Amino acid sequence: MRNVLLITTIDKNSYESFGYKDGFLKYYLKPKNPLFTSLKASKRLREDAPLNYLVENFNYNVDVFSPLAGSNTSLLENRVYTHILIAKVAASGDELDYFYSKIVPILKYFKAKGTKILVDYTNDLLVTDPRYYLYQNLLEFAELIIIPSLYMYETKYITNALKRGTKVFFIDDPLEIDTTIKPKYKNKRNKLFIASFGGGHSYSAFDASLNNLINLFDQIPNDVSFKLIFEEKFLFELKKRIPSVLTEKFDLIPWRNQPQLINILSGCHIAFLPSQNKYASTNRLTLSISLGLVPICSPVPSYTNFSKVTIISTNPAKEIPFVYRNYEELSFSLEQSQIEILEEYKQSSIGIKWHELFGY
Repeated sequence: MRNVLLITTIDKNSYESFGYKDGFLKYYLKPKNPLFTSLKASKRLREDAPLNYLVENFNYNVDVFSPLAGSNTSLLENRVYTHILIAKVAASGDELDYFYSKIVPILKYFKAKGTKILVDYTNDLLVTDPRYYLYQNLLEFAELIIIPSLYMYETKYITNALKRGTKVFFIDDPLEIDTTIKPKYKNKRNKLFIASFGGGHSYSAFDASLNNLINLFDQIPNDVSFKLIFEEKFLFELKKRIPSVLTEKFDLIPWRNQPQLINILSGCHIAFLPSQNKYASTNRLTLSISLGLVPICSPVPSYTNFSKVTIISTNPAKEIPFVYRNYEELSFSLEQSQIEILEEYKQSSIGIKWHELFGY
């Protein structure tokens, strides 16, 4: 039996909403919403999904510890762990400083006792934070580093880790839907809906693409509309930027939870997925494909593996007229490739990779 301590940066409100009490508890196998409620994909896909799978299928014991949620270090006394997994460090500034100061003594204590330390290195976008070096210091404790994109091998931090002899493994994000049920094949009807969605970085990329999108609207047929699903604070800013003559073309929908998002996407035809992060993982793309949406993407390296079913461009907006004209053909190609592509990303496939990793 593997005993795992998950060290995470989820805050107190998120911690308690998932059923934790007193700052520290056994891993909660069944969240209140089985499709996960956190907006942060890193929590849903790199904490909840794989660890729930390991608890349920391989009898893992997982404890959760979050300094930012008020976890008390004394609760770890006399406990024995085979592994410590440091999840994505979604903290910066004073929070990162506090998090680091609390967990370093824990890592030193358990490392001396022979506990293997793993770091899920997914936060490459905090490099502008003056205290980012603290996050990098955590890599020096790791015997094994997990990355969500093969192309992160080229970052200097991973290069340095490899030079130290640290092992680095790639595990992609899993899907969030039951892939044993084939997604409904969508045919163009009276309207064609284009969806764009995601967290803060995804919104920033969409915002950067908005001018290109607006400039191309005279080439986009009248029966095309957009559904934009982002956090409400982003939609508030976005509303100011959309010209009044085009407001009826954009349906601004505040993100509430993943079931809501999946329901909306299931009624759409095209996924508009610009990105400014060359190390982005594939979760938005694979979710779109699983729901039958034809994706239009930026040339993110991890997306190139899906080039047979994905339209990739440095200016994704200009590809919309092409996808509109060839929608039926592209949809057919997507359907023919879905099962083969998605078999690799279902939760059991990704869960097995995590299980093998803990046995390394």
